[in-house]
Amino acid sequence: MGNKLSGFLHHRFAASAAIRLDWITFLFVGWTRWNTIIKNISISFLIIFVLLPVFAQAQLTFPTSLTNELDNRPIDESARNIVVLIHGWTAMDSIPSEEYNRYEDDCNAPALYYLFNILKLKLLNSDKKLITYHWEKDASTGLINWDSSGLEGPLKNATKAAINAKGHGSNLGVQLAQISPNLRFVHFIAHSAGAWCAREAAKTLMANENNPYVIVQITLLDPFIPEDVKRGDGLFSQAAMEEPTSWSYADRIRRMENYFADDGVFWNPLANFSICYWLPTTPTWGTQVKMFSWREEGGTDINQQVDWGWVPEVEYHKYYDYHSGPIEFYADTVSASIQGQTIPGGLYGTGCPFNFIQVGWYRSLIAEFAFLPKIITDPQSQTTSPGQSVTLSIDAISSQELRYQWFKNGQQYQATGSALVFDSILPSPYPSVIFLLREVKMVEMPDFTG
Repeated sequence: MGNKLSGFLHHRFAASAAIRLDWITFLFVGWTRWNTIIKNISISFLIIFVLLPVFAQAQLTFPTSLTNELDNRPIDESARNIVVLIHGWTAMDSIPSEEYNRYEDDCNAPALYYLFNILKLKLLNSDKKLITYHWEKDASTGLINWDSSGLEGPLKNATKAAINAKGHGSNLGVQLAQISPNLRFVHFIAHSAGAWCAREAAKTLMANENNPYVIVQITLLDPFIPEDVKRGDGLFSQAAMEEPTSWSYADRIRRMENYFADDGVFWNPLANFSICYWLPTTPTWGTQVKMFSWREEGGTDINQQVDWGWVPEVEYHKYYDYHSGPIEFYADTVSASIQGQTIPGGLYGTGCPFNFIQVGWYRSLIAEFAFLPKIITDPQSQTTSPGQSVTLSIDAISSQELRYQWFKNGQQYQATGSALVFDSILPSPYPSVIFLLREVKMVEMPDFTG
């Protein structure tokens, strides 16, 4: 499979090459006339002078560790299934303090606070882990630029945050791969500019050759698409966010999701959260793309508008409107899935544009675990001698036809049934065997000993 990598460095190099060519042409045209002035300046210096502004990046502050919010312990090599929550642009000049935690700020980010806590309640006492990724300092790139001009307009600082988020995504992907080499499933849930962190983290994690088994799900809550303002097709455009489904390892992306609100220009006076400060008007931010061109076959990926219940008196939707609306929507679907919890009013009723058991948390792979094949008998560890044959088998049940795929030392093996036979075991190296059931659930097999 061809790898359709078209990442940051590739595009920026291509763009800078054109700029460099123009500048060098200009300099050489004027060389004869100005050689007495610049004859002592090397050509390499001139090139560096031009390239530095193109490649300049902010100095980012990466978290030194990842913590499981369910038990406050560091994530380690035992982690197999993880949910990662990623906040967006803070719209602040700077963080209030070095200890500032966006996920616990129920004043400035009440919807995110709600989602964080309902996820904790949902995943508590499970074998899953919950990570909140902290990039608050680099997400605080400034306030809304009301007086800004040009294509970026008032969202110039939000665009800076998106650029920083991509850098954090690379860091997050590397951290997950290094700390937890046996990961099998990671669900990224990201808001606003954090969408670029989720995209890059998934890309980095899946590109890691040491773990070709990890499956990811990417859930975007009103993702911020900077270049949608100018309908661009560059690094932070709609096209860039559509690219993951064409990556060479896209078969390991379980689902891409886009839950968005048709963002209004006023604060929602019907929101269920208390007001800590008043913003009389706010710009239309978030995604105005609405529909990403992802995979349509089988309805795997989702684009869903969630704001509804128009109230003419205030010209606003009663449920899930504004930039934070999709966060509240997703949190409500998590809440609805918890036994004993009351189903929130925004998830049903006349005019509701979705069936809540077919979207949101109900479409997460963690929620779908209950409907996946049930393994009755795992392959058993065996002790054998060199030259002998070994048969590994699995017994499973499902309401649908099962498919099997085995891997040997990271490579697909020819066996595609419920049994795998090795005719002759060599003394060393001992093979590591993995099987993939219905291309969804992966279980690691024991190493042979002999």
